[in-house]
Amino acid sequence: MDLHKPTIFAFAGFVYDSENRRLIRNRIPVRINRQMLELLDLLVRNGGRLVTRDQIQTALWPEQYLENRDKQITNAVSRLRHILGDDPAQPRFIESVPRTGYRMIAKINLLESSFKNPTVPATPLPIETAAWQIPQHSNSQSKVDAKLAGADPAETIEPVTPPIRTIAETPNALVNRPTSTWPIASYAAILLVVVVAFAIWRLSMPHAVEQSAGISLGIAPFHASGPGAADLAQSFRLDLTDALAQLPHVNVRASNSLNLVSLDQSTFRDQATRLGLDVLIIGSLTLENNNCHVQLELVRGKDLSHIAYFDRTVSRFELASLRKMIQDEVYTSLKLAPTSGSLPRNPVGGTSDPRAYDAYLRARYHYSQQTKESLPLAIAEYNEAIAADPQFVNAYAGQARTYFFLLQNDLIGEKDGFRLANETARHALALDPRSAEAHAVLGFIYFLHDANLSAGENEIRQAIAIDPNDPVYHQGLALIFCDQARFREAEAEIDQAHTTDPFWLSAYITDAHISSIAKDRPRVQATIHKIMELDPDSAHARDAIGNAQWNLGLYADAIATWREMAAIERDSNRIAIEDRGLAAYREGGVMAYARVRLDAIHNGMKTTPHSNDFFPPEWYAQANLPQQALKAIEAGVAAHDASVPGMAVLPAYDSLHSNPEFQSILASLGLTLPTNPNANSLPIGKMKRALHSQH
Repeated sequence: MDLHKPTIFAFAGFVYDSENRRLIRNRIPVRINRQMLELLDLLVRNGGRLVTRDQIQTALWPEQYLENRDKQITNAVSRLRHILGDDPAQPRFIESVPRTGYRMIAKINLLESSFKNPTVPATPLPIETAAWQIPQHSNSQSKVDAKLAGADPAETIEPVTPPIRTIAETPNALVNRPTSTWPIASYAAILLVVVVAFAIWRLSMPHAVEQSAGISLGIAPFHASGPGAADLAQSFRLDLTDALAQLPHVNVRASNSLNLVSLDQSTFRDQATRLGLDVLIIGSLTLENNNCHVQLELVRGKDLSHIAYFDRTVSRFELASLRKMIQDEVYTSLKLAPTSGSLPRNPVGGTSDPRAYDAYLRARYHYSQQTKESLPLAIAEYNEAIAADPQFVNAYAGQARTYFFLLQNDLIGEKDGFRLANETARHALALDPRSAEAHAVLGFIYFLHDANLSAGENEIRQAIAIDPNDPVYHQGLALIFCDQARFREAEAEIDQAHTTDPFWLSAYITDAHISSIAKDRPRVQATIHKIMELDPDSAHARDAIGNAQWNLGLYADAIATWREMAAIERDSNRIAIEDRGLAAYREGGVMAYARVRLDAIHNGMKTTPHSNDFFPPEWYAQANLPQQALKAIEAGVAAHDASVPGMAVLPAYDSLHSNPEFQSILASLGLTLPTNPNANSLPIGKMKRALHSQH
């Protein structure tokens, strides 16, 4: 490559136009200063090749002596990573070469230098104008758009750029159109949604879409730039998801799946189709001196063609009003049918207090990190939000969820954790019975703490009725059905989780367990294949696969898979355990393997923790030590252990089914053995992890 020839470079969702000195992400201009452009230019022109620190110094600080040169270069690369949204621990764009330099590792495509992008405004919209812009429909795209979309430029007609008019200038552009029937029955039978972008286009023509049509919408992770922007962008995106989910006829889906999808336009179209998304919101959030510059673009899922554009700069303490503004603008843009009354002044469960909302966003981010250090911060920030607005329903519900997570992971005392999770969830429902999250928390408390499966089912069903597109709720209900040996219902419910979030690994892990317990071998095989497709190098995935194999009686395969898990984690102690276990299994079967696991427990063998590792009652039962198993079970019941609801169907306890003392324990809990002698259930430790591997 001629390193001095002006060229247009495309990588992931970015287009870098070196001739016009600008960087664009998904047709949205990115704010970037001269020095960062110089660094980006150097890296992309050497795509795949090492760029030394000397080269970087020459490009950014020509003929200058630098004090702390290495630190300044490191800081410059760090700033560029912020702009690109790259993670130095798991880089997608810039790879560090220790003590030497850096390398651009993203695949770079060269485009024609006659780059034009008529859909991107040359300058941000004035604050006082309406934010969403709806261009007239065009049947063609620019050549560069065609290239990014994978089309043949020779077959693409150069479009005439349509005039851009704001909603404020065209108040009737999306309403008061004659309606006609649009046949959607066959498509609705598959996805229960319609192509929203096509619907919007039809609204600008003499015919409108069928009024009962539903829209499947996804919000991709925001590109974040500026110190602290990534945390804020993640929380704001999640909360915007909740707000847009309240719109009539709009189904917001795939929030977890979109975290895994590349924004490279050459593949994103296909992924959006696989996700069943009719429309996507792609955007960026720049944080500078507590000012947030938010740019969003609405695009069609099937071809990523432009529909509408949003651009605002507000104080971070005005994000609550911005959230409502975006909700209103999307409602106006995608209005397919009249609703009774107007949208509420604030999204359901929200707040109009800026300080409360800021604390709430910080709390959501820290909860999403799910570490021992972040969770107490989340609790404190939820308290801060509640203090600022005592009527803030979502803050109570979020705090209840955090308390429950602490409880389930033994990070808070049993008595305090249960009381606080229960009280805050019930307070949220007292303020607003429409809080799906609060219903779900109560459902999980009934299920996992009280072993009251019917009450848990009732609460989670209420959560699903309010928010049918949260996969966690479907997952939780599937696990309740599983522990009642209602396997067909459990599989149907986990299918709903797949529909709402098709690439969410946690749902497939739960699916593997449920279907293996149900002895549905073809489904187990298909699910394991999907797990490996989504996360082939994950120790967590190997652990789940091993459990599924164990449930099906494929014991040697399970041991081998657990050994692979230990090898991925470089856990020499666990590798040794599985090697001893395999030898024992070949000599004495499951009983001998179980005793190896019990020896590891008694000897305090340190290994990488997994939720279902070395759960004593299971291994006592499988080692044919019934009295020790029963004693451990009684201790678990007294401690409200989360393993209790699954005891009636967990395969580890098959040898105890005829034991009167075991039957008495089950009866005292309202649990019954399945009538099908081959029916089993999910190892409860995996249930813990499945319920919380989210967002």
